[in-house]
Parts: sequence; structure tokens; C-alpha cells
Amino acid sequence: MLLPAWELCLYGLLTVGSHLYAFYEAHQVSRKYEAAMDRRFGLDPGTLFRGLKKDPMDFEWSYWIEWGRERILWLLAGHLLVSQMSRLLVEKYKPWCLMAYGMTACWLLLGIKGFAVILLHAAISFAVAQFQQSLLTWLCSLTLLSTLRIPAVEETKMRRQEAFSVKTNLSILIVGIIRIFFWWCLAELMIHLMYIHALYSSALPLESASYWALGGLALAQVLFFYVKYLVLYGVPGLLLQMDGLKPPALPCCVSLMHSFTKMWRSFDVGLHRFLVSWDRQHSIDEIPVFSSSIDKGASKLILLLTVQDRMEGETIIELPDGHKKWMERTAVVGLEDI
Repeated sequence: MLLPAWELCLYGLLTVGSHLYAFYEAHQVSRKYEAAMDRRFGLDPGTLFRGLKKDPMDFEWSYWIEWGRERILWLLAGHLLVSQMSRLLVEKYKPWCLMAYGMTACWLLLGIKGFAVILLHAAISFAVAQFQQSLLTWLCSLTLLSTLRIPAVEETKMRRQEAFSVKTNLSILIVGIIRIFFWWCLAELMIHLMYIHALYSSALPLESASYWALGGLALAQVLFFYVKYLVLYGVPGLLLQMDGLKPPALPCCVSLMHSFTKMWRSFDVGLHRFLVSWDRQHSIDEIPVFSSSIDKGASKLILLLTVQDRMEGETIIELPDGHKKWMERTAVVGLEDI
């Protein structure tokens, strides 16, 4: 049963108000210690927002934004152009066109040495996969990962096709670009107004900050992480849509999550699908009545995924008949313990 409209509005106002006030307190702390943070970490001059300095301490954001401006965005734009032109003119040879472009882009980005390593990895992985041996596949993957420390390379599933329409694709592209640009501006605004990561690396500002300021910094860090991945996941997701594929859903806002279990399942949807799929193929057929505490934790995780996905009407994991009684025996106890 839904709450009355006035109560929902009240909770909404309280939530938004508390968020804004906590951010204001975090902003005040950032302004107070701006000179100290600049001396210690070297705050970047503002680019998008003139007159404000920028927190450069989030390596992932700084790295991908810098590299994206230089090369990646142009290469992605080239992929988009090749993809759309091949769909219009030579639909039959589209995979070959994209493969040729991808190989060329890899060569330009990594050089001949990096390109050769990528091709070698792909060939070895394909050959090993033909044996269909899990242990051999894991050993091969770990060995190949260990070779990625090569400087030239260190810088570095298709679902069903949807109907192609120039008009529809153009609208998807425009809306997607506007959304990603908005998220990027929001993320940049956050690290211009609040020096989240720099403050977390300094003891003195945290010791003297109020509880509201500390809460605002913690909330800002989590929400910046969320907005950052809207951008980093949104760009390849938009390209997938333009290619006629269906990408995983983008992360859900962490402020709307009341359960961490729900958060990890909704934040990285692609990772959740992979874990559930792997679990279904490798683990679910081997569930025993566990004895050790570690095994009990693993079984409860599998159990929770199964029950939650079935409660949502989405049959992702199918239990064998031999485990149905085990499921009935442990469902209530397992969920209560978690």
C-alpha cells in the first residue's frame, strides 16, 4: 500500500533538503581548506567552471577524461560513423567493416607491438576455449593477464539485433549525447565545489569538520562515484544502442537504495548478470549441505540471488529437482541470517 501523497512529498523535501545542506557544509569545508589542499595536492585550475579550482585526486576520472579528450572520443566517433555507414550501405559486411576499423584503431592507439599482443591473446584464448576445461581456461587467462604489463598495452556479448531506423538512431544519439553531457557537467561541478578526494587524504580537515560536513563528504563521494559511472558506462552503452544492440541498464541512484544487496545488483547490472550466469553454469548443480562457515556464506549468497530473482518474477537460476527440498528447508533460515 502506497503512502499518502502529502507524506511522500514531505519525505522527498526532507531528503532533498538534507542532501543540499550536507553538500553546503562540505563546500564550506572545501573553501576553508582550499589553500592547504592546493599546496599539498596541487588543485587544477577550473576548465568548465572558471574561477573555481578542481579536485584532481580521483585518478580514474582524471585519467579517462584526459585520455578521452585526446584519443578515445575520436576513435569512438569513427566507430559510430563506420557502423552507421555500413548498416546503410553494406549491411551484410558490417561485422567485417567493424573488425577492420577496430584493428586499425587498436594499431593507432597501441602501436604495432600492442596490436600484436592483442591479436596473440585473442588467438590463444580462442584455442584454449575449444577444450572447454575450466581449470585450463583460468590458468590461460591468468597467464595472459600477467603479460599486460607491457607498456604499449598497459594503457588499455552481443545481444539480439534490433530493427534499424535512421530517424530512431538519430534521436537515440541526440538524447544520449545530451544526457552524457549533463552527467559529465554534474560530475565536474561536484569536484569543483567540493574537494572530496583531497579532503579524505588529509586528517586535519576531517578532525575539525562538523558531522554534517562529514556526512556531506561521504554522500558526495558515493554520488560522485555513481555519476562518474553514468558517464563511463553511458558512452559505450550509447554506442551499443547505435549498433542495434541492447546494453545492460545503467546504474541506479545510490540515494534510492535501502539495501546494499539491492545496490550491488542494480549498480553494475552487467556484472550481476555475469555472476548469476556463471553461478548457474558452474555452481548451482553442485550445492551440498554445507558445513564450514565460508561455504555457508557462499550458499546463502546463491540462495539469496535465487529467491530474490524469483520474487521479482525473473527466473535466472533454475535449481535441479534434487535440490528443491534443500531449498525449501533452508530458504527461511538463510534469508533471516543474511
